[in-house]
Amino acid sequence: CLMGRLLQSGARVTAFSRAPLAFSHPYLRWQQADLAALPELGAAEHAVHCAPLWLLPPALPGLHKAGIRRIVAFG
Repeated sequence: CLMGRLLQSGARVTAFSRAPLAFSHPYLRWQQADLAALPELGAAEHAVHCAPLWLLPPALPGLHKAGIRRIVAFG
């Protein structure tokens, strides 16, 4: 739901999950990956974490190194 709304607003989205791609969109770049093996994020500055919250703390150093400056996490 969130990704659909972001794409409708014109945002460019880089998404990754362990599940295969569910749909495509011109503004969507999807990568099948695990959060522990952080994929290339491109020029992202913001992240939305919708996976279980306990997965986020170990990934924070990698997200920071990738240039992420703001994270919104849902639990």
